[in-house]
Amino acid sequence: MYRSSKSAVVAAVAAATCMAIALSGCSSNTTNSPSGTKTSSASQASNIPKVTGDYGANPTIAKPKGNPPTELVVKDLVVGKGTPVSDITKPYLWNYEGISWSNGKVFDSSFDRGAPIPFALNGVISGWTEGLQGIKPGGRRLLIIPPEKGYGAAGSPPVIGPNETLVFVVDLVGNAPSQ
Repeated sequence: MYRSSKSAVVAAVAAATCMAIALSGCSSNTTNSPSGTKTSSASQASNIPKVTGDYGANPTIAKPKGNPPTELVVKDLVVGKGTPVSDITKPYLWNYEGISWSNGKVFDSSFDRGAPIPFALNGVISGWTEGLQGIKPGGRRLLIIPPEKGYGAAGSPPVIGPNETLVFVVDLVGNAPSQ
């Protein structure tokens, strides 16, 4: 019933290695982005739409193809500088453009309105709250947001249909001015 301490250590290491290998096959296809946000794997996110345009300019988002990812996708297109967003109650200035995965049409754009808008991440859809933490001023981030982290089964008629996957390009301009 008892083994020598050396045999017990070897057996424990072997068992732990086997367990780690076995469990790795059960993992969900997720990784953590630099901001700590859960994102889908590269294989699932291989159909990410192409985005063109520099930070600060109205982006062009190609019409998505294929099935949308089932998890939040976060991709830094431009890495900013300075202090990353961590306080979701603090208002920041944002520029963004959003399209529907199903038809590739723009449903909202602060770029089109000509000015960034101030808001805190605790007052928006959960895909933004999760996906924009860690972005730095001057950064541009692509978010692909599944329905459950967006507007869900209800959508946001008339511009966002039920169970719509959303694609956003978001620029963090900086801190919102004090009011």
